[in-house]
Amino acid sequence: MEKDVHYDIPHENEAINIGGYGAAFRITSPRAVDPTALRSVTGEIVKEIAEACMRKGAKAIGHVKLYLKAQSGYIRADTVGMKYGVHVDGNIARPERVANLVVNSIIIGLGKTEVASVTLKSIGEVMERHGFSMTQVEEARGGEVREKR
Repeated sequence: MEKDVHYDIPHENEAINIGGYGAAFRITSPRAVDPTALRSVTGEIVKEIAEACMRKGAKAIGHVKLYLKAQSGYIRADTVGMKYGVHVDGNIARPERVANLVVNSIIIGLGKTEVASVTLKSIGEVMERHGFSMTQVEEARGGEVREKR
């Protein structure tokens, strides 16, 4: 028995705007941050990016994902939309002061410039709230990767 499946597909004459942005950062904290707090911060970043994009007028979240690599392990966090929650896992084994952070946002209904702006602002706000400093080391807009100096 076949089921009728109805997807929320735009009209054939309606353009779909999909914006993407990726960036890599070096983050530091004046004190070592325990693994549980690091997992919480990474989940908070993903959630903030997704929610801020929706407030900005996005139609949907394609994917927001984050990867944090530190000396004792990694943490990854992602969502495909807030109704699905944020998934966080990893194996960081001890408190860390320094880590590399990579974030990638694919958003439906916002342009590349808007996605970049919202992503950077969201990361910066969360990092500042938790006392981290960050330096952007690389960014990718629409497939083009640029090293920051």
